[in-house]
Amino acid sequence: MIAAIWPINARILGGKRIPDFFRLFALFCLCQTLPVLAQENLPIRQVRFLGNESIPESELREQLGQKDVRGFSRLLFWQPGDDFSGTVLKQDLQRLQNTYQRQGFLQARIESEKIISSDGESVDLLFRIDEGQPVLVDSVAFVISPADSHATVLLMAFDRKKMRLHPPMRFRDDEFETDHISLARYFSAAGYPFVKIHPLFSVDSTRQHVRIVYRIDTGVQCRFGPVRVIDNRYVATSSILKQIAFQSGELVSDEKLHKSQKQIYQLGLFNFVVLRLLQEELNGTTLPVEVRVREAQRLTVKWGVGYGREEQFRTFIDITRLAVLGRDRRIRLILRHSSLEPYHANLSWIKPAVILPSISLVINPFVRREKEPGFTIDRLGSAFTLQSRIAEQTDASIKYSFEQDRLSLSSLMRREALDDIEAKLYNKSTIEFGFFSDRSSPVFNPSRGYSLGCTAALSGVGLDSDFHYLRSLVDFRRYRSFADRWIWAMRLKIGAIQPIWGDSITPIEERFYAGGSTSIRGWSRSRLGPSGQNNEPLGGNSVAEMSQECRFPIWGQLSGVAFIEGGNVWTLSFAFPLDELQYAAGCGLRLNTPIGPIRLDFGTPVFTGRRPWQVFLSFGQAF
Repeated sequence: MIAAIWPINARILGGKRIPDFFRLFALFCLCQTLPVLAQENLPIRQVRFLGNESIPESELREQLGQKDVRGFSRLLFWQPGDDFSGTVLKQDLQRLQNTYQRQGFLQARIESEKIISSDGESVDLLFRIDEGQPVLVDSVAFVISPADSHATVLLMAFDRKKMRLHPPMRFRDDEFETDHISLARYFSAAGYPFVKIHPLFSVDSTRQHVRIVYRIDTGVQCRFGPVRVIDNRYVATSSILKQIAFQSGELVSDEKLHKSQKQIYQLGLFNFVVLRLLQEELNGTTLPVEVRVREAQRLTVKWGVGYGREEQFRTFIDITRLAVLGRDRRIRLILRHSSLEPYHANLSWIKPAVILPSISLVINPFVRREKEPGFTIDRLGSAFTLQSRIAEQTDASIKYSFEQDRLSLSSLMRREALDDIEAKLYNKSTIEFGFFSDRSSPVFNPSRGYSLGCTAALSGVGLDSDFHYLRSLVDFRRYRSFADRWIWAMRLKIGAIQPIWGDSITPIEERFYAGGSTSIRGWSRSRLGPSGQNNEPLGGNSVAEMSQECRFPIWGQLSGVAFIEGGNVWTLSFAFPLDELQYAAGCGLRLNTPIGPIRLDFGTPVFTGRRPWQVFLSFGQAF
């Protein structure tokens, strides 16, 4: 490139040659840019911050468009740091500056330094930060304008301790936005849907103090008027109105509008639901409400096929039909097949708004064959369930089920598992209470939040049940993200069964089992716990499982996992001797898809001598 500059001809200058002075100047400019060009595309080895006393380094790193490799990711040789880019560096500096300003440091100064390694193969980035003095809140005041006596009384009742910003705190944009929204919601919940909050700031640059004044224009206080439902063709208007969480004449509240929207949507009959205050039809202080819905297709069919190490070939078909035996009711048929379930037909008829708007009735006849290690059972029965959404992402249910079971197992297994009871065809009736809260996300591959499921069942209630027992189970899962797309996942599962009313045994199909692709992965399905002379699993009346898993990115949609697990199954009820816990460890791969990961796991027992590795291929996370 340098040699190409010198003989340049200047035909564009009328055929005259470029004077030597200009040629030398161009060569000088090029030489000055060569070090900068050489730095481009070099991998970033390390990013450091100096002077960040008020904002943690982890928060500053989130603002960077180019990063180094941190923490455990350094162990992965195929994950080098990002390549250096001067353009991105300028953007990073601006983002860091904006971050400090949002945190109240209006005088912050940030400079960057690039340090090329001695071998010239990588670059370090150093950000020097002079935070300066932060802006502190001097005072917070509220003014009702125009004056309104009722709004003034309402303001006096406002709990100002809930405000995030108060003297002498440092001013932060996020805290201010939260206060702004909270104040608007407070007046909106009191019947002022048109409230407007106008914040005014007075900054003392000498003392680095700010005075905040919220000027509140409440508008007119309104009450709910009549409710109008539009665009519903098949679902009765009366069924929709049952889900409205307010009555005409009540003060307007955004919270009640949102609750009504959720309750209507949870009927399962609509693709979307929108509630709107008809401001153009305001009559004095009365606001009519419009409910616009789009009904779901009356008939939907879903199907799928797959393969798993335990289930082998599996398939299902899911058919839903709306408006069956009632315009607000639906029926759902699910058919499944796999090596563990040769056949399973489950029919559900769902009637919403029973007793209360949030309660649904589900009538559920079923027929099912289960083929497990040690036994095969055919079930024929039905269940009646009342289920309700009791809080955000939290459901509760009460279910009564009865079934007739036909059990197939060897004579040796019958003597060992059932005390040689000859009954092959028997009845069971059970009442079960359930609670489930799922605050994890995203749905198919959780990376944050938690879920908690609890069930308690009493068997032997009516219909000449042949077994009587109490069964309880708690399943807790926790997810947390850290580093760059690394996820820590934890599961704790505890359950117990207690025979009652003179019974001494529990049915083998209702007992607890451990081991398998979604259990302790050092053992194959159901193989951890009590077993008979022929090494077939007998199950137990107590179970405990604990798992911890670290999920980390590898490349693109491929990720890895390392796990350690412990647990066991015991014959006695409510017996959890910790010195009898068995442990397993392993690793695996995940190929992420839009509907969840394809999973390959390798697990082996530890502390128990040499045992073969277990291999599991399945769909979805283990927990």
